[in-house]
Amino acid sequence: MRYNHSMKLIVGLGNPGKEYQTTRHNIGFMAIDQLLRDLECPPMGFENKLKSEIIGCRYPLSAGQTETLLLVRPQTFMNQSGEAVKLAFNYYKNRLTVEDLWVVHDDVDLPLGQIKIQLGGGTSGHHGLDSIAQAIGFGFIRFRLGIGRPKKGANDVYDFVLEPFPSEAKP
Repeated sequence: MRYNHSMKLIVGLGNPGKEYQTTRHNIGFMAIDQLLRDLECPPMGFENKLKSEIIGCRYPLSAGQTETLLLVRPQTFMNQSGEAVKLAFNYYKNRLTVEDLWVVHDDVDLPLGQIKIQLGGGTSGHHGLDSIAQAIGFGFIRFRLGIGRPKKGANDVYDFVLEPFPSEAKP
């Protein structure tokens, strides 16, 4: 059943802490930061009961209508993202459907800088997405942000996603 509302829950995946701030795995957090700047939102605040940093911003649509964008950065670390996403989704569930949940995350299967928007689909071994799928299912919209893959013979994917972007490739 589709509700008549105008709200989106936009979750950027990443790891909390300065040591992860510029890593490839944190491109979801970086995307949320860019939205905050573009929409001129106030700073995010930590919401303990949701285990996330969260802020609501209004986005103008047309004819004086606006949409509320709830921007979320889970503070549970990537592999437990589902816990925080489920808390936030359940808190606002009377105004959301699963299609109103947009998850922004890194994707090693896409070239650096490429973006693919997808409804549902598998997790491709992404542990943050695995956690969310286990917590609430698969019907959410994914914004897959390409970070590329390590070169053959280079470090494995686990190490690659936890490295900072090289200066010439910073998003």
